[in-house]
Amino acid sequence: MSDSANTSIGQTKTPWPNKCAAVYVPTPKSGAEFMGIPVTPTSVCSDNDTKPLGVINNNKLDFNFNQLSLFSSPVTQSPSSFNCSSFISDILGVCKEDIDAPFARPSGSPLVNHAARCRCNQPSPASRLCLDCMLYFCEVCVEPHLGQYRSHSLLQLDNPRSASVDSGLGSPVAPTTDHAAVAPTTDHADTLCSAHGGEVLRFYCDHCHQPACKVCLAKHADHNVVYLQDAITEAKLTTSKMLNDAKMGAKAIVEVLQDVEDTMDKVRETSRSVVDAVTGNVEAHARALQERRDELINRIKKVEQIKVDNLGKQAEELKNKIASVGATTQMVQALLDCGSGVLSLAAKSTILDEINSIVQMRGRLQPCESDVIEYTSPDESLVTALSLLGNVVSSACAERCTATGDGLKRTSVGKPAVFLVQTRDHQGELRCVGEDAVLVLVEPPSGGVRHPSGLREPSSGGCRVEVQDRRNGTYTAGYVPHTEGVHTVSVTVRGRHVEGSPFRVAVVATRCYATATRPLCAPLGKEGGAPGEFNRPWGVCCDRRGNLLVADRSNNRIQVLRRDGAPLYALGRHGDGVAEFNKPTGVACDQRDGRIVVADKDNHRVQVFDSAFGFLFVFGEKGSKPGQFNYPWDVAVGTEGVILVSDTRNHRVQLFDRDGNFLRKYGVEGGMWKQFDSPRGVAFNPDGEVVVSDFNNHRVVVIDAGFTAARYLGGEGSGSGQFRRPQGVATDPEGNILVADSRNNRVQVFRPTGTFLAVLGGGASQPGSPVAMRLDGTPSVHLDRPCSVCVAPDGVIYVVDFGNHRIVIY
Repeated sequence: MSDSANTSIGQTKTPWPNKCAAVYVPTPKSGAEFMGIPVTPTSVCSDNDTKPLGVINNNKLDFNFNQLSLFSSPVTQSPSSFNCSSFISDILGVCKEDIDAPFARPSGSPLVNHAARCRCNQPSPASRLCLDCMLYFCEVCVEPHLGQYRSHSLLQLDNPRSASVDSGLGSPVAPTTDHAAVAPTTDHADTLCSAHGGEVLRFYCDHCHQPACKVCLAKHADHNVVYLQDAITEAKLTTSKMLNDAKMGAKAIVEVLQDVEDTMDKVRETSRSVVDAVTGNVEAHARALQERRDELINRIKKVEQIKVDNLGKQAEELKNKIASVGATTQMVQALLDCGSGVLSLAAKSTILDEINSIVQMRGRLQPCESDVIEYTSPDESLVTALSLLGNVVSSACAERCTATGDGLKRTSVGKPAVFLVQTRDHQGELRCVGEDAVLVLVEPPSGGVRHPSGLREPSSGGCRVEVQDRRNGTYTAGYVPHTEGVHTVSVTVRGRHVEGSPFRVAVVATRCYATATRPLCAPLGKEGGAPGEFNRPWGVCCDRRGNLLVADRSNNRIQVLRRDGAPLYALGRHGDGVAEFNKPTGVACDQRDGRIVVADKDNHRVQVFDSAFGFLFVFGEKGSKPGQFNYPWDVAVGTEGVILVSDTRNHRVQLFDRDGNFLRKYGVEGGMWKQFDSPRGVAFNPDGEVVVSDFNNHRVVVIDAGFTAARYLGGEGSGSGQFRRPQGVATDPEGNILVADSRNNRVQVFRPTGTFLAVLGGGASQPGSPVAMRLDGTPSVHLDRPCSVCVAPDGVIYVVDFGNHRIVIY
């Protein structure tokens, strides 16, 4: 029992047989209601079997006599007091199998207390004993008990007494005189049923979630009805637990809120600190650059000054020489003009000296300084370094992080699913370090508990998740699902979802092909034209409902069959009009909207119908241009609704959008070389790649989604991984490839990598031959030129046994 200061619990401790643990119910607040009934504060203990108002705990009887009023009535009533003797008798009735007392024992019956009271605490004594539950009931309470437990056996009690209560030891229990510790301090008032006058609400319907009186029980005959007191006690226990959980949750939220607010303050403080650091660092570099700029400018100015001074001196010298030469030439000219011989000799001597002085200046008859003042810029790496000066690094930002990989698209039960998480910072730049709080949670379709990586073992249906920090900003996550269905994968960084999270991942059951060598049942159909019969069938697929669609080639129709082979519907007849066919071969279903696509082979076209086989449109005509066909043999529909067609005689495959518009093709023919030689079956694998059977080249070709490259599988022969005229192809959710190896009379299964996995069928039977049975009762079926295959959503494999005009199921 709780020792809380604000809760009053009265206790009576008496040696008692060991039974069960006590449970404490906190006192509800005043004014509370339960199912519209006002509830007064009380404290009650109850065991797990909801025995009334008491519990036996480690040889001690713990209960509260001081607060036994569970509710007060909104209607004025006569109060009724709690009967302590009845209460103790009820407890004794529960524990009677452990007490050796001289009870009356009818022959073949257990110990019986003929004076026991009903456990409903009403004044009337018990009149029945349930031999299955070992509980006593009055005439009123026995009805709902039988209504709930119709198979229980009841014993009629003899001479019931209402004046006294048998203690279970063969003698009445006298009322105690000391009620100070156990007598109730408040009266107990029954609540009346508003619909039935004075009837007391003593029961509670778990189905309708409402109290009921004995009259109300008629409309709750098929419901689970319990005592109202037990329901209230259980509700208090449950509400108390939920209240405590809510309080703990609120406390945790408050603590997280405080952490968030503290972190916000720290972010602002850190931001200011980093801004100061960036500013200081850039300013230091700016000061260094400024100083270097000033130094370089000073050097330039100094060079300029020297050059200008030298050139000035040279200019002055040259000016003086020009003046000297000018004066000399004037003087010599004047002497020559006089005509005197002696003066002519003097003039000659003077001009000669001047010329010699000019000759001596010849090496200086150019500028003494050049105009060269050059600046050698630093290496570009320095400029780059300055432009990338410093770096701002933050933690991973969930909204900018991504998760990619097949593990987020599809996987199989028991197979590892792996994907990659790439973290980015708040600028959207790749993180190059690890230690981010990356958490991956996987929730199975059952809605079970989510399982954080590395914290605990998964519960039923869940799976363990492992996250590996690669220390370069990426994280590898893996898990192994244990149940099929759509799983929810949440990828978070510090509690926030990355882009695209949560992801919905389809988990499918793994098909064991090693055990699929025998048919599951007798084949479907036989040769003929009636419903459910076939004439040289070719294509097969499953619709969204699991029904089987078969291209009944020589009957010029598409048949729809239930999974058990019962015919449902047939579409088409021979012709070239709407919903008419000329040897239809391929049929496919768009799993998104149920549209049906049919390769109308000899009409050189493709027809498209809705899920109810209403005609939608047709595309194609005979020819070799894009969008034209020359015997289109098979069709497939991709996850986005694109339509793939094997254009057999044009030796290519063509891809169209969901409206029949040409997109691209693969396969060319020129001279002596072909990429395909009469391609037949086509299919998409889970990665969006195209799988094609290359009929006359005895191989299977896998083309990438962009139609730019291909890889090849097989070659001519009868060994494992070899083919003779392969026709229909299919893939399962794991990417395994199934090939109808027609002339080898078998179906081969390969892993997505091309590794041989298993073989179905083998050995030809005569057309129309009866189905032989093995000793174990399973059908022994041999295939005759199987031409098409499909894998149903539940993993069942349907094979078109062309030569036997039937469908074989594996």
